[in-house]
Amino acid sequence: MEILLSINVYSSLVSGFLLSIVRATEPVFWHRIKVSVHEFFGEMYGDKNEEVRTPLMQFLMSSLNIELTNIILQTVSSKTVG
Repeated sequence: MEILLSINVYSSLVSGFLLSIVRATEPVFWHRIKVSVHEFFGEMYGDKNEEVRTPLMQFLMSSLNIELTNIILQTVSSKTVG
């Protein structure tokens, strides 16, 4: 049992380090770090092409939220208004 616990702890540590290294190679991550550093020192940081740099997943999630809100509002209004 002690061996399984040790294997679990070490595998979690190794996966955490490996995922941190992978995350640090992403350009979006470095852009967020750069923006956070500029905002920390009170500088406004942003470019005109900010929409181009946003990840695809963020765009899809915002689109999904809008569609879900629309479906909920249509359902509520159809059930309450007649």
